Amino acid sequence: MSKHYHLCISVTGALRNWQDSLYVGCCTENGRVLEPWEVKAQFVQAAADGKSVIPLDPSCDNLDFQKGCQGHEESVEEPQCQGCANKVDHYCWDRGGQFWAGESGTAAR
Repeated sequence: MSKHYHLCISVTGALRNWQDSLYVGCCTENGRVLEPWEVKAQFVQAAADGKSVIPLDPSCDNLDFQKGCQGHEESVEEPQCQGCANKVDHYCWDRGGQFWAGESGTAAR
């Protein structure tokens, strides 16, 4: 059994390091792309509500707004690496310390 975690963003960190250019086109609401000032207003509201973090995936159902995602149990067996000869959709390290990314087989460092 393993756990996966949803990513969150720090509310105070986002506000402290705010640059409009970082938030152009990053968020949508009802299919409409939000302007950076609208995104910032949501961060300001989250801070006013006492939230330390907000989720990047709104589907997270195990979220603590102070600590972030508390994890989700997964009972699905993960595929076993066949020495990367059989490219399955997972990530693994080969013996040379090279990182291979899933099906594409492209190496990254």
